[in-house]
Amino acid sequence: MAIEFQYDDMEWGYNDFTGDNNETLFTVGFPYLNKASAQNGSQPKTLFVYFDGVLQPTGWSVQSAGNVVSFSVAPADQVHIEFRRDSGIDDPAVQWTNNSPINQRLLDKDQCWHKFLDQELYTKTIALVDDLNAIIAASAGLSGYVMFTDTGNEAVIADHAARTPNGDARGDSAVDLQTDRSGDGKVAAADNSTIAGGESNETVKKYGSITGGFQATTRRFGEQAYGGGSAADGQVVKNIATVRTSDATQTILGYTSTNGTWASTILDAATIPFPAAGPFVLAFEGYVVGMRAEAGETDACAFRLEGALKKDDGGNVAFVGVPKVTVIGRDNANLEVDVVLAGSDAGADIRVTGIAAEEWTWTCEWSGPEMLVPAL
Repeated sequence: MAIEFQYDDMEWGYNDFTGDNNETLFTVGFPYLNKASAQNGSQPKTLFVYFDGVLQPTGWSVQSAGNVVSFSVAPADQVHIEFRRDSGIDDPAVQWTNNSPINQRLLDKDQCWHKFLDQELYTKTIALVDDLNAIIAASAGLSGYVMFTDTGNEAVIADHAARTPNGDARGDSAVDLQTDRSGDGKVAAADNSTIAGGESNETVKKYGSITGGFQATTRRFGEQAYGGGSAADGQVVKNIATVRTSDATQTILGYTSTNGTWASTILDAATIPFPAAGPFVLAFEGYVVGMRAEAGETDACAFRLEGALKKDDGGNVAFVGVPKVTVIGRDNANLEVDVVLAGSDAGADIRVTGIAAEEWTWTCEWSGPEMLVPAL
């Protein structure tokens, strides 16, 4: 693979030579502003000289009507000599103002300045393309960190080409940028999930994301997780749950959005689901907001939640204490939010109660620390 850049009949504002510790006269090889009137022994303001990429402000001047650069001391053997033209994009050759005289000489000078700017941009672009092609060529044998796309499922992966293991297959359209893992399963295995870095993180449920950290796991749809790693597998999680109601019955907030539309399927077993294994403990706090989803209606409500859940090694789930629901504000006193157990081993549900014959949209955000305790 190489980048090609084509531009027909373009003169470069650039020339280069190699010093030999003897020669002092070198042909410029390209036009520049006011070249024809350049005085012998002068340094035109748009012509620049470099040795091995370092600007040379002194030690040279032009001769022969600006066509030749003369050095006071011959450039050293093998030094890379460059002549570069920079016509100054912020320094127009002609300063046009209201009522400025217009004649052929000024128009030609202005057109020449614009042409030179185009040529210099082309020269710089060619140099950039050369650098990019050199990087591409060098990367063909790169043994360090690389990033590539799995064309089979459109996953984007960063990894160390020489490191084993590189991990199990990533989920469809997943992004996995972590480059260190303790086992093959520590990858963005869930579809549309993201791991931005860290070590030994894994996504289990779709749409989950992990920004970094150590040994974090997303166990719920759309969950954000950050792990610090420990013998107790502790991490902090953040979740969003939504639902729409049109009656006054209790309805579970869940992970119900597909492609931006409302769906009836609850993708998780509970609003706050638990992993299959225990012992496990989680403390949560969050908010529920609701608003009437009908034209011209502005009724709304807001609630605050807090509580804790535990699961023993026998799989039994219970609250730690009593969960609290605080009304922040509501335009209708019949609007309610409750936190209840989803089942003896399923976790907890956040349930909302709307108003009969009214369309309401609800969103919940909950977050907190959780810990999966290893076998004792």
